[in-house]
Amino acid sequence: MKPSLITSALIICAALSGCASVSEVSQLDKNTYFLTVDTGNQQFTTGDLLSKASVKATEFCGKRGRSMSAIGSDLDHRGFGNRDLTLRFRCVE
Repeated sequence: MKPSLITSALIICAALSGCASVSEVSQLDKNTYFLTVDTGNQQFTTGDLLSKASVKATEFCGKRGRSMSAIGSDLDHRGFGNRDLTLRFRCVE
């Protein structure tokens, strides 16, 4: 492989792996839920993580004809750039 092809392949791989993954929504109690955003080892701001979590939580509640109301969030640093943000929320009328 030519060096430019190797470089291009590495850039494509890095770009494809740069997405944070968002878990499925889990239920805590009757009307309280949570989900987690995992950065892998990519660099995202806390605002980016909260935004991704909020979008999924809003979609989840919207499918139930309700609005999302955030209760709180926790940020867990696991080293080497790995961070998880857990969002707790309710679906309200």
